[in-house]
Amino acid sequence: IIKVITKKEYEDLYGRPYRDSRVTRRYTLGHARAETLAGTLVQMKSPSGRILVEPRTNTLIVTETAEVLQEMDDLIRRADEPTFTKVFQLRCAKAEDLEPKVAKLVQDGQGGVEIDKKSNRILVRDTAERMRRVAKTVRAFDVRQPQVLIEAKVIEVKLSDAFRFGINWQLVVEKLATLNTLAAAGTYAVSPPAGATLTTLTLGSGLDDLQVVIQMIEKIGKTNTLSSPRLTVLNNEEAKFAVA
Repeated sequence: IIKVITKKEYEDLYGRPYRDSRVTRRYTLGHARAETLAGTLVQMKSPSGRILVEPRTNTLIVTETAEVLQEMDDLIRRADEPTFTKVFQLRCAKAEDLEPKVAKLVQDGQGGVEIDKKSNRILVRDTAERMRRVAKTVRAFDVRQPQVLIEAKVIEVKLSDAFRFGINWQLVVEKLATLNTLAAAGTYAVSPPAGATLTTLTLGSGLDDLQVVIQMIEKIGKTNTLSSPRLTVLNNEEAKFAVA
């Protein structure tokens, strides 16, 4: 008796295609997680392929055609590599700032990233190849950033009797401008009192220039330094200080 049926009827009856050329292979993983890897393999499988997961034994059972199974086999062997754990001690960068960059390099489901804010360390677990990429990234970003020091002085001046009728600030500016590292700058953006002018001075980078200005002001009257605020800030970072 020969029974002739369609291909669809055969698959419904026996649960597999006619002239099935699929191969079944079992993979017991030693490092990668079977559940995580199965999600990647599902995207590669053919319509007739099947992937079973045994979480208890961390095993994959794959039924596929020979060509597709070969591609899956290569992927599984690359993914199931031994992992290593390394702690990176950061000197300049903050662990919480570097964590997102490192997390992008770590294999999802196989590697991992943990940070410790108190000790400013990053713990990374992944394969040797990815660990080398992480180390290269950490070295590139864990560098000392330039800092800017801002220092100001608020000085109260009580005029001496010789200047009780006022100060010729223009004369003071001209005297200061004769120094090599001092130069008279433009006027303030605010409106000066009637019959007066407001002028700024541009100092050099050395503290000696500021000391020269203070010494000249001391000749006008008695000076009293009210405050000397200082502020150190990283380059490209905003910072403020107020003197009240």
